[in-house]
Amino acid sequence: MAGQGKAFFDRADQVAKNGNWDFAIEMYLEGIIREPENMDRGHRPLREVAMNRKMQGGKGPGLGETLKFRVAKDPIQSLRNAEYLLSKDPGSLAYMEQVLLASAKLDLFEVVKWIGEIILEAQRQAKKKDKRLLVLTTQAFAGAEDFKNAVAACRM
Repeated sequence: MAGQGKAFFDRADQVAKNGNWDFAIEMYLEGIIREPENMDRGHRPLREVAMNRKMQGGKGPGLGETLKFRVAKDPIQSLRNAEYLLSKDPGSLAYMEQVLLASAKLDLFEVVKWIGEIILEAQRQAKKKDKRLLVLTTQAFAGAEDFKNAVAACRM
């Protein structure tokens, strides 16, 4: 599968430079479908574009989008849908959880570690910790054999 998402990632990088956030998100997602394990070309730049979009007043997903992009039977499609929703609302713990669960189901351990660390940081800053989410995150880290973060999540 390596290299199949390159054209999409390249196009996403190109349109992101012009501030066309929504089209860049679509291109990154197409690349992620083809190379779900590609952190440096897919997941990380998608998150950066999502944050830039949000800072410039980008709206979160509406009810229609939330229903359209829910968990699917196909695990890759579930990951794509979760990343889409998270890219529209990068601060949403619910969408972070969906990405975590979808990537764990696909054994994408680097993605699990990446989104798990984002969840941990969000929980560190939260006034009230989400115990259920922290337990899920602990289990996901343990499954990815990232015991240091598993313990950190568990302690939180």
